[in-house]
Amino acid sequence: MMKVSDFIFKFKPNDYSHEYSICRVRIFLHEGIQFSLLTDLDDQSPTSVTNSVEYIRKQLIDEGFIDNDTIIIEHYEEGFSGYGSFDIVTFGHNNSPNWVKTTLKKTQIMLGCSHEELLDSTLKNKRLLKK
Repeated sequence: MMKVSDFIFKFKPNDYSHEYSICRVRIFLHEGIQFSLLTDLDDQSPTSVTNSVEYIRKQLIDEGFIDNDTIIIEHYEEGFSGYGSFDIVTFGHNNSPNWVKTTLKKTQIMLGCSHEELLDSTLKNKRLLKK
């Protein structure tokens, strides 16, 4: 596993919005496949990752962070499970998203990363909060 990037990304939640939202983006390269883990920042952002995932993906592509083949994983921290939720997001006709739920363990295997990496809370990560 190689984590390529880990940053807070400012994005426009749709084509008509005049305000920006933020999410955490972690980019991994594992076995020749690029993955992007998009973490929702809950109350820190006016728009959820779920409601903007296709716009986030397009802006990440347009800004050169990822390519069209990057596998997108939507992530919500904590929640009822204690470790959050993970969904693989695929994009169909007109860039419309489709979500397939996955587990922490399957995400860990897919990304080739440690359990701790996926449990690293954004709002407790001092490096990320400085930005």
